[in-house]
Amino acid sequence: MSLLKVTSKRRRTKAEIEEAKIEEAEKEAALAQKMQQLEDMKQQNEALLAQVQSNSAAANILSSWVEKGFAVMGDDGNCHPIGQSQRQSLDPGDR
Repeated sequence: MSLLKVTSKRRRTKAEIEEAKIEEAEKEAALAQKMQQLEDMKQQNEALLAQVQSNSAAANILSSWVEKGFAVMGDDGNCHPIGQSQRQSLDPGDR
């Protein structure tokens, strides 16, 4: 009979049970927080992807304007619109 008692699990005290419940609740709260952070990052990623697509479309439009002579790329890397008189002076056919 004593052999059975040696191999059986020790009973936990009420304090140990309560401590285990608190630890489990803390783990679940940490997991929930990490899941929320992951969801927030997914939403931020989707917003950034949409912004990239929008920027790409805008860049294509500006490139088209530069090709058609409606704008020029400045030394600062920005696209600047030009007026009709400036377009005529930049037209290679007039030279």
